Amino acid sequence: MRIRFAVAALVCGLIALVWMGAWAPRSLPEQPEAEPGPAFFSGAWRHILVDDQRAKWGDFDQPEWLRYFGLAVEDLTGDSLSDIASGRYFYRNPGGDLSARWERINLGLNLDAILITDVDGDDHGDLIAQALPDIYWVESLDTQGNTWRARKVAVAPPTGHVNSQGFATGQLVPGGRPEIVLATGEGILYLEIPPNPTLTPWPSTRVTEDASDEGIAISDIDGDGLVDLIAANGPRVAWWRNPGAAGDAWGRQEIGTTGSHDIDRIAAADIDGDGRTDVVVTQEVLAGDEPEADLFWFRQAAESGTGLWSRQRLMTAYSLNSLDAADMDGDGDIDLVVGEHKGPYLRLLLLENHGGGRFLVREIDRGKESHLGARTADLDGDGDFDLISIAWDRYQDLHLWRNDRAKAPRRLCWRQVSNHAGDFAEADVGAQSSAVVFDVDRDGRDDVIIAGWDPQISMVWFRSTDAGLERYLIDSRQSHIEAGGAAFDIDGDGDLDLVQGGSWKTNELWWWENPHPDHDPDRSWERHTIKDSGRNQHHDQIIGDFDGDGAGELAFWNQQAGTLFLADIPGAPRDPRAWDLVPIWTWRSGTCCEGLARADIDLDGKEDLVGGGHWFKHRWGKVFQAEAVDPDYGFSRSAAGDLIEGGRPEILLASGDGRGPLNLYEWRGGAWERTTLIAHLDHGHTLAVGDLNGDGHLDIYVAEMHTPGAGVACRQLVLYGDGRGGFEAQALSTGIGAHEGRLGDLDGDGDLDIVQKDFQYERRIDLWLNRGAIPCGWSGAHSPVF
Repeated sequence: MRIRFAVAALVCGLIALVWMGAWAPRSLPEQPEAEPGPAFFSGAWRHILVDDQRAKWGDFDQPEWLRYFGLAVEDLTGDSLSDIASGRYFYRNPGGDLSARWERINLGLNLDAILITDVDGDDHGDLIAQALPDIYWVESLDTQGNTWRARKVAVAPPTGHVNSQGFATGQLVPGGRPEIVLATGEGILYLEIPPNPTLTPWPSTRVTEDASDEGIAISDIDGDGLVDLIAANGPRVAWWRNPGAAGDAWGRQEIGTTGSHDIDRIAAADIDGDGRTDVVVTQEVLAGDEPEADLFWFRQAAESGTGLWSRQRLMTAYSLNSLDAADMDGDGDIDLVVGEHKGPYLRLLLLENHGGGRFLVREIDRGKESHLGARTADLDGDGDFDLISIAWDRYQDLHLWRNDRAKAPRRLCWRQVSNHAGDFAEADVGAQSSAVVFDVDRDGRDDVIIAGWDPQISMVWFRSTDAGLERYLIDSRQSHIEAGGAAFDIDGDGDLDLVQGGSWKTNELWWWENPHPDHDPDRSWERHTIKDSGRNQHHDQIIGDFDGDGAGELAFWNQQAGTLFLADIPGAPRDPRAWDLVPIWTWRSGTCCEGLARADIDLDGKEDLVGGGHWFKHRWGKVFQAEAVDPDYGFSRSAAGDLIEGGRPEILLASGDGRGPLNLYEWRGGAWERTTLIAHLDHGHTLAVGDLNGDGHLDIYVAEMHTPGAGVACRQLVLYGDGRGGFEAQALSTGIGAHEGRLGDLDGDGDLDIVQKDFQYERRIDLWLNRGAIPCGWSGAHSPVF
């Protein structure tokens, strides 16, 4: 192995350094704002700000800090469109696409409207409002809700927040109108609406004193046809059996506990499709500074009255003070929606139910607080559920998200297959540092290679078969492999071999000889040395014909040497002395560079190298000229392709091992024009392009790491391109780290699938199988079979 320092190459490198200037990493503010960027389409959800001028309770009465809790949705004007009542306001649905002005009408008193129900059977809308200890029936005096009259109908003990945060309507007493259920400062009671509602006070019955004034739910738990009550007290949740006869006691039965933090919101629904009602709860974290709030699903046993229910943690986030349950994707099962009240992201999250306790967490939006929100309702009358939220800290806002899933045919359905769920084996290579995807066994399906830092097994491959993924050994020593890796037929025998570089711990670079067709799950591949001298760390390799001689060259970064190397594939690749490593670019001291991609940037018929905020134009021999794209963003991930069709390919840079944007660079007017597609990525270490939905236009795959990175808020995103620079974003997952995701056809059906690999947090591998533009959701039992 020889490292040849070409004079011309060094001169070229010095010129490039002058252009590059001092490198300075980009960073995000500690609390990023939701900012999708100018190139996005509205996608599957469109946010509409219904109101940003709402008052709070404390603007009119004591205590000064108090906000409104009420949020209710129903048709109050008889036009078959659902209106909104919240706090002291009624909002009339404008119809159409909901984007027109929502007329706001003040109820005239400092009341907190919490429920909508038909009190007197006429054609005027009715509300139930609280100003505890007083409870009011608020009736519209016309069919359009322009004027309202409030009548006090009952009293209830006030709470520590004066008013209640738990309320519902339901048929607790057979016959008559639905009852009004309220969590008070002294437990839970229900009010009956008398045949003549003007006769007050309305009858009141206390169900229990052993419950908080936070969230409640009502549902038939035991299947006897009577609506029961579910409530919590601190971290414990229980249900109370409806006795069916007036005056009889409601028997309490324990469901379970959530541990350290108190329960805030509660929903009841048949989550697993077994015909029994289950219970879902969220936790409130009062400080809100850490992502310690859990979402729990309590699964009801066959005999609900015997023992505690089984508990499953579905996700962890910042304080979760919003929850609802409904079939959001139209596949027949119950999905969950939650919203964050605290934390740096303020996410609105959809948990899509895929059956059997499997949920896919999708991010709908961020940067908008939800407190007693994330409520489901069909506001535009198109047959699917939209979402609404109110807030506490930003109490002025009333948010609406219009569900446009049916209007987004370009988006794909993805099926998740994960070794975290036991669908295939663990890699067991320690911290998973590298992922490479290519067809190892030449069967027409791509396979998955995972490398890591384990002292005994550092690399395995997962063979794609009809039955799923089967684990095979590649390297049974501690090679301490760095992120990156490339596949190429190094030895010219017709199958693809593998190149990997050593990490910060070693100065070595290797290639592994593919033993095809003799594949043995327990036998290592033969490893050959490319480089075993010089400096350490080789993050990223790529192979292509960069000098236009018709043969492949290996390009790789050597970070601690501050150098980009290029080498011809030699005729005798097993001999390390045959590898002639030529430095084609160097940089000054500082943290740089990562990311490699290839594309014919200047349309001269030769592939060019892209990376480190530059592209590299071949001049002659092994002399390349560094052309600046965004030299301040050299410590980044790179991708390139004809994303805006016609003219030069575009270049993409993402944040890699740090915080920064996803930028698209278009060659226009003799310069690179930057467009920010995603303003804030926290360790966006995954970046790739490909036509995922088969529409002939390139799409973008980008994802964030968990640790280090965005933690529970880490995202995996697909940006569907239209070939004109527009992109529609699909949040594929939230909370699953992606240190190095890859694209490939894993199931051999002709389209691109996704491999998502975590680094050191959970050390998991997830496959996302491309099911095309079909209705999402699985029917029947989940199977790992492709």
